[in-house]
Amino acid sequence: MRRWCKKIFRRSRACASEAKSLAQLSRCYSARSVFALIALCVSGVGIHGTVAHVVSRRTTEIGVRMALGAQRGDVLTLVLVESGLAVAGGVALGVVGALQTSRLLAHFLYEVTTRAVVAFSGVVIVVVVTASLAVLIPAARAGSDRSRPGMRAS
Repeated sequence: MRRWCKKIFRRSRACASEAKSLAQLSRCYSARSVFALIALCVSGVGIHGTVAHVVSRRTTEIGVRMALGAQRGDVLTLVLVESGLAVAGGVALGVVGALQTSRLLAHFLYEVTTRAVVAFSGVVIVVVVTASLAVLIPAARAGSDRSRPGMRAS
């Protein structure tokens, strides 16, 4: 009878320690997720600020284009394409850097694959969507009627 009780007690202690380690692991992943979300928001704000600055510097050019007959959609397309090219270049450099870093880490960490296609593609999709949303507001401002007074300033 005692042996049976000892086995149950050992199992319950092992389960409790596993539950404790799972809770710690869950908290660790939650903290990582929060920091990743903060980093994504900071990158979105940075992209928005950069594009807004570029658009404000080109107000006169955009005003001249609109005075010569460019439609709002043409200006919107111009800003979106230029911003999209910059984002595509950044994503390409980021993927190359991530692949090189994952190869380096594969030697030091257990079960780290060098080709985590799902993870890489998921990150690329999230970054591109964030960048697209960050570019929309400055692009819409560039195509609005507010750009026309920029010609008068020069």
